[in-house]
Amino acid sequence: MMKNLLILHLESISQLTLAIHRQCFPNLDRLLSESLRYENYFSAATSTRMVQTYLFHGNDFELDQFAAYSDAVAAGNCDHLFAILKTHGYHPGLACLNLYHDQVPAKFSVWPKSISVPFDSADPEAVMAEMNRMSDERPFAVFFWNLISHIEHSGVYAYQASSLTHRLQNAYRKADEMIGELLRQLQGKGALTDTLVVVYGDHGDDLWGHGFKGGMVHGLEPYANMVWTPFAIWSGGKNAGVDNRLASTIDIRATCLDILGIEHHDHFPFAGKSLLTSGQSQVYSQNFMANQPDSLELDIARTIAVYNDTYCLLVSSRGLEMYAYRLDPMNHCNLLYFHELTPEGSLRLLEIPGARPHYLRAIPEGEAICHSISRNFAELRGKLSERIAAKYTCLNEKLPGGQVSTWPPDILNRIETTGRNAFFNVKISTPTRPSHRFY
Repeated sequence: MMKNLLILHLESISQLTLAIHRQCFPNLDRLLSESLRYENYFSAATSTRMVQTYLFHGNDFELDQFAAYSDAVAAGNCDHLFAILKTHGYHPGLACLNLYHDQVPAKFSVWPKSISVPFDSADPEAVMAEMNRMSDERPFAVFFWNLISHIEHSGVYAYQASSLTHRLQNAYRKADEMIGELLRQLQGKGALTDTLVVVYGDHGDDLWGHGFKGGMVHGLEPYANMVWTPFAIWSGGKNAGVDNRLASTIDIRATCLDILGIEHHDHFPFAGKSLLTSGQSQVYSQNFMANQPDSLELDIARTIAVYNDTYCLLVSSRGLEMYAYRLDPMNHCNLLYFHELTPEGSLRLLEIPGARPHYLRAIPEGEAICHSISRNFAELRGKLSERIAAKYTCLNEKLPGGQVSTWPPDILNRIETTGRNAFFNVKISTPTRPSHRFY
């Protein structure tokens, strides 16, 4: 018997959100406890449409030729996941709870009508009824997009909330209740045990922790608090556990097909891989499309990030930023501030006047730690260089003679410095050592 597929899109929910507000997610928490959880999953982008496109098409090159987000449609480097499923006898469907449906209908450029007509409603009961109907057709492949936890849509709870925290918590509870109701529906009709349930978060929200950014809370630079999101696969509760390998949005499509036993070969060289067979030493994330220029108005720079198991390195027109994201999940301490970049491309540690032993014992006097930073910097910088080159090769193929928005040629050869003086509040000069210690 062919297994059904249910993909649950967790809107604006990061690992950090889930950890802090876990009491708001009892149904999701139960589901995750019975699932194979990918604790080192990083979303491939920081805005919903980009993430959904990369998930459905299994690569993060689909939108790169566009200079404006509003114009972007998938290039079709890889076939749409649900189009593949449809050709194998699945009944595909998408349901969206959009609290502003009457004012701003959801955009479904990621879901061609040749697959099915998406269902979009502001009424939770109507959405649940449609999900119930969709799951009557077997085998089904259904994508559930609940916008209620989006910061704007959570506004429906503004009248009953004493703070923004309480408002968002109310939205999280409602999103969780709908997950629980959906699972009970499937259980009641005997379909749950025959259903593969995939849960993923599209991005987190950064409430102006890296600047005001015109008031935006996502679509921002791909810092860890934005892209370190939940991802889990439930298969009857038989596969519960934790997989600590790196995983990306672009791997979900191939993994689903592999679990469902559907053979499909992609010829695009940058397609994601099935997590059943492949591990990765690094994954990538971005906030803008490769041909999309910086937003000077919003102070948001087009950025590509590469993550390994310990560090992330980001590059933009501002330069390079490197973070130990497990120690600094909000990405506020650019480790490159402690270094200078030599003409040869290696890091040289700087002496910081007046630095206390808390810092000195952690970095300058820890030879292995310094080596770890410089070695990982060199490796990740090389990966970013390769990724940018690949992006522009594809861009030039798709836009021969067209307008391609390029980065400054030196972006991989300089450290981002806009916040450095404020970070230290001292001038880096002649090496000194403190004469006494404060612990």
